[in-house]
Amino acid sequence: MKQMKFLVISLTALFLVSGCIFGGGGSGTGELFVGGKEGLHVSFITNAPPEQVYYDSNAKESFPFTIQLLLDNRGEYRIPAGDIQIQISNYQNFGLTQDEAITTNVASLTGRQKLESGFSPGGVEYIEFEDVKYIGAEPITSKSPVSLSAEVCYPYQTTGVATICVAKSPTIQSDICKVDSQKKVHSSGGPIKVSGIIERSSVGVDSTIRVVLDIEVTKIGDDLIYKGGSDCSNLDSTDKDVVRIEEIVLGSGNPWVNEGSDRLISNICGNTNEINLENGRGTIKCTVSAPKVGPNIYEERFVVKLGYVERIVENTKVEIISLG
Repeated sequence: MKQMKFLVISLTALFLVSGCIFGGGGSGTGELFVGGKEGLHVSFITNAPPEQVYYDSNAKESFPFTIQLLLDNRGEYRIPAGDIQIQISNYQNFGLTQDEAITTNVASLTGRQKLESGFSPGGVEYIEFEDVKYIGAEPITSKSPVSLSAEVCYPYQTTGVATICVAKSPTIQSDICKVDSQKKVHSSGGPIKVSGIIERSSVGVDSTIRVVLDIEVTKIGDDLIYKGGSDCSNLDSTDKDVVRIEEIVLGSGNPWVNEGSDRLISNICGNTNEINLENGRGTIKCTVSAPKVGPNIYEERFVVKLGYVERIVENTKVEIISLG
């Protein structure tokens, strides 16, 4: 049984696409990102598998055929080579061993990139399983449809950007910006959105200004989401519907991260870096700080990066035709 992975077509430099294609949205004037509701889009190629295959009752197997999948990165995060795991779920019925039924992407798949007009598409890759034969239960009738499923698991990230108000005192009134308000959020394309950033307060404390923010996150679609850093080969149900904050940056300051620094995200977000989703939505409160220098009130850019793993199951059917 032979399995083959092939190409890797990067369309990024080849075409410029209108922002309305594939339900992209969010690429209008003033938007920072292309937007969109998907990360990786997975589909079976037409006739691979074929709609019908012939089954030899004497040999107890079908004639060989090919399975092809198209992986299309429709979000805005680059997926590194080897990070996408593809598995034929019911591989035993199709004459594959477990090793033959699992593969990964050959090269990194770039994300979509926003241009002055429209956007450039993300990278795509074709995955192929050759010499596949149906060896499951013999068809009861002359024509019997059987299910063929592919599970695809991969890590992804969403970036959210907003302009917040930094004020030395909550009593400062200014036309520059307002502290206690919902901010306009720019969120990169993906199945997880930074759907809201609400500034609750801004106050000077000793040598710093502390700004309290509510970060709201929304899951889009029905595919399963697991905590960032989860192992696709061993997904844990306790990590389901959890998004991990990977980085927070205020202005030009050093980022808050998860390790290797004294600026830990858990220290500013209530001793956690995780956002639990209930009915597809979740919120976390974080307190960022800026030096107590310069104007009494000013605007500053706030950036948050969210990490997660998405699991997609793509299904099709093959009609098994018995030759008797």
